[in-house]
Amino acid sequence: MDGRFVNVIIPGAGKTLALCEVEVYGTLKVEAEHNVALHKPTHQSWGLSLFGWPHHAVGGGVTSYTLDCSGVEGRYLAVVLPVFGILTMCEVDVFASLTAEALAALPPTVIPTVPPPSESVFLNGRSVILVGEQLCWSDALFFCRRNHWDLLTVRSQDEQNELELLLSASALPLTGHVWLGLRRYEMQDTWFWVSGDAMRFTKWPLDVAPDLFSQPCAGVARGEHFEWADKPCDGHFNFLCQSGADWGSQRVYYASLPE
Repeated sequence: MDGRFVNVIIPGAGKTLALCEVEVYGTLKVEAEHNVALHKPTHQSWGLSLFGWPHHAVGGGVTSYTLDCSGVEGRYLAVVLPVFGILTMCEVDVFASLTAEALAALPPTVIPTVPPPSESVFLNGRSVILVGEQLCWSDALFFCRRNHWDLLTVRSQDEQNELELLLSASALPLTGHVWLGLRRYEMQDTWFWVSGDAMRFTKWPLDVAPDLFSQPCAGVARGEHFEWADKPCDGHFNFLCQSGADWGSQRVYYASLPE
């Protein structure tokens, strides 16, 4: 930072600041650092003390200290006078750099990731997004809820037909199955949409939903009939997101707990 001046501002009225000698260091690289502010011309806009001339702040002859804040964060600097004295009070801007120990304690820098490739179609007022990334069912759910709305709900044969066209024409290298927002209640044979939509349409083989001994997650196959199938929830497949929901639908709350 270039410059020799320190600007101190106190917002509001009736402020008091304990002012001690200010040391300003230049950018000398060969010689040892020294206080380049000593005995230099100074001025102040206002003061109470007859002896509080601004040049007293750079008069020298006062022991100086380098303060280590030990990682404390905040805006305030407390100055304590061991004996009675008159100080010029103002707001102080303190600039510092972190020590090596503090830097080592910081979390690693988060590098922005490139969004995975995707393809989308417009389907009955919703955007349906086929994501080129392969995730387990719960991670796919969180991805869709974070970036779009939810995992896809298929509500009619027309929507199923459009879905089949999207999967057939996709240029993405897709897995054999693609996750939908289908989930089965634990210890039950009832399936539901995590988007909160009613189960008005199904595409199960032979029109029979998997029973309570099946896998609790499901997707759509990319085979000849594009039927739905239960799959292990930890399987890594491509998935389909949707961008919106019908009025009145209420998404099912889902939390993934650490093992």
